[in-house]
Amino acid sequence: MMNGMIRLCRFAISAGAAAMLLIVPTARAQVDLISPVLLGEDAGFVGLGLANRPAYLGSDRRRTRIAPTLDYRWSSGWFAGITYGAGYNFSKERRMQYGVRLSLDGGRDEDDASALAGMGDIKPRPELGLFFNWFLERNIYARSALRYGSGNDRNGLALDLAAGYFFRLGPKWRATAGLATTYLNGNAMRSYFGVDAGQSARSGYAVYEPSDGLRDVRLSGSLFYSIDPSWSLIGTLAATRLVGDAAASPIVRDKTALSGLFGARYRF
Repeated sequence: MMNGMIRLCRFAISAGAAAMLLIVPTARAQVDLISPVLLGEDAGFVGLGLANRPAYLGSDRRRTRIAPTLDYRWSSGWFAGITYGAGYNFSKERRMQYGVRLSLDGGRDEDDASALAGMGDIKPRPELGLFFNWFLERNIYARSALRYGSGNDRNGLALDLAAGYFFRLGPKWRATAGLATTYLNGNAMRSYFGVDAGQSARSGYAVYEPSDGLRDVRLSGSLFYSIDPSWSLIGTLAATRLVGDAAASPIVRDKTALSGLFGARYRF
C-alpha cells in the first residue's frame, strides 16, 4: 500500500508539470497542480517538451515553443524549480500536502499578439501563496493554490482549484484526466481582461471594467509511458473555456482554446 502511494505521488508530479505547461502561454503565470513532496526522499526532475498553445488567454493566434522544466524536492519538505516555484510542505502525511510557496506571474507582453496593441505590458511579479492538496482515494486527488501579487499594481489574487483521476493502462502506461478552474479578484481580472481609459484611447477598445469571478474552466488529459525507472515520455491535451467577465472582454478573440504538449522527463 505504501509503495503504491509513493508511485502514485511520483505520477502526480509528472501530471502536474504537464498540465502546468499547457495552461498559460508560458509556464509562468498559473499553477493548477502543486508537486507532492515525498517524505524521506530527495528527487529531481528535468525535462524538455514541445508545446502548442494560444499566444495569451483569449487569443486566436497559436504558438509552438520549447517548454523546459527543472524541479527538485527535498525530503525535509522544501521544493524549488521552474514549474512550481519555491516553497515548503508542512504535512507529514503522504495523502495530504499543504504549505507556502513563492511563484512568478510572468505578466503579458503587448507584442504577444496584434489584438493587444495599445494595451501595454503587464509586468512580471512575484506571487506569495498557499497550497493544499489531498488524495481523496488511491487514484483521486483534489488540489488548490492561492496566489497574491500579480498585475502592475501587485494586488491581483487568484484561487486555483483542480480535481482529477489517475489510472493505469498497462505495465508501462499511465493516464490522468483532470478538471480545473481559476477564480480572480477584481484587480487581477481588470489587469488581464479589463480596458481602462488610457488603454481605450491607445487601442480603440471601449472601456471595460470586469468584476471578480471565475476566469475559466479547464479539462485536461495526459498519457505517460515509462521507458525505465528514470526516463518517461509525456503527452498532454487540454481544453480551456473562458467564462463570465473574462470571456466578455474585448481583447478575447477565442473563448475556447486547445493546447498540446509532448516531451520527455528524467528523474534523478
